[in-house]
Amino acid sequence: MPDALLDTIGRFHPMAVHLPVGLLVALAAWECWRAVVLRRAGARAGEGPETRAQASMHVPVFLCWLAVLGSGVAIGTGLLHEGEIGRDATTDLHKWLGIGVGVSALVTAVGATLARSGVGPIATAYRVVLLITFAGLIPAGHLGGTITHGEGYLFERLLDRGTPEPVVGPSTRNGPDPASGAGATGAGDPLPAPIDAETLGVRARQILAANCESCHGPARARNRLRVDSLEAMIEGGRHGPAIVPGDPPSSPLLERLRLPLEVRGHMPPRDEPQPSAEDIDLIEAWIASLGPSAGEPG
Repeated sequence: MPDALLDTIGRFHPMAVHLPVGLLVALAAWECWRAVVLRRAGARAGEGPETRAQASMHVPVFLCWLAVLGSGVAIGTGLLHEGEIGRDATTDLHKWLGIGVGVSALVTAVGATLARSGVGPIATAYRVVLLITFAGLIPAGHLGGTITHGEGYLFERLLDRGTPEPVVGPSTRNGPDPASGAGATGAGDPLPAPIDAETLGVRARQILAANCESCHGPARARNRLRVDSLEAMIEGGRHGPAIVPGDPPSSPLLERLRLPLEVRGHMPPRDEPQPSAEDIDLIEAWIASLGPSAGEPG
């Protein structure tokens, strides 16, 4: 099967995962309602505490097996999606938690089916496993959100951490004099003439931060690629180095920036803000200015 088709199927994971999550939440809510409301209604009618509640077990059985089916689809699409976005500690933990929730949902469904017989220990075990399954949704869902939106996304507006200082290498830590205009954020700003290597590095870093770091930064690294430091770009990600110091034509980062917008592989994605032609020319000049030993320690 072509990789493009597998990637496309995998991209349904963020949508597919909502079905089992919603069903398991509904199942937990149903069990709470069944345990309180139906038992009280049965007691008022002179029935045993389990009689009316037991008669309603067909609902959780249906919800359980539907959740198992949805979990299988979510796990399958998630494994395919992992092949596109790459693996790191967060995606690995999210994957295994998700698989664990799926297995736990299957055990819950079996327990719900057996609990229809009215055997007390089985019904109790079913509810315990359901509680474990529901609890597993919380960290699995949180990690999924972190992968999609980045670390700290949920509370980032409340916990404003400020803008990180642009850094490409040790020589650019302090950056140029802001009064000179060399530190402008860059989208289309005219370059000063002449422009030194340090200013090129700072300007290139600012352009990459504005256009690329939301997907390839410290909070989120698609395909294991980060562009927030020179060393990370040289190390590269799933598809190898992003840049080759001193050799712009051999640098995949520049190649993807220059691809036509409608061509698959163009970066940034077509629905994201695009760097200007001047910005791309500046990045090319910066790569050309790097020596063969750029990014090496010491």
